[in-house]
Amino acid sequence: MPPNREKPNKRKSLSFAKKRELCEWKRDNPSYNQEELAEKFDISKPQDFKNQKRDRDAKFPEVESALYLWMQ
Repeated sequence: MPPNREKPNKRKSLSFAKKRELCEWKRDNPSYNQEELAEKFDISKPQDFKNQKRDRDAKFPEVESALYLWMQ
């Protein structure tokens, strides 16, 4: 028998009214964090930003500088 695998959470679209309700709830209850709000409104948890791409320094700063001057 194959292992019991849970279905991944599908992305849900919130209606304008639901978004407004969520924003008003957060305004009136500032102590709630994003995970608690996600649970309360039955939506997915916020993404973890650790895996997000970051703005990194240029590999060749001199070339970037020269290119910037040339573009001006």
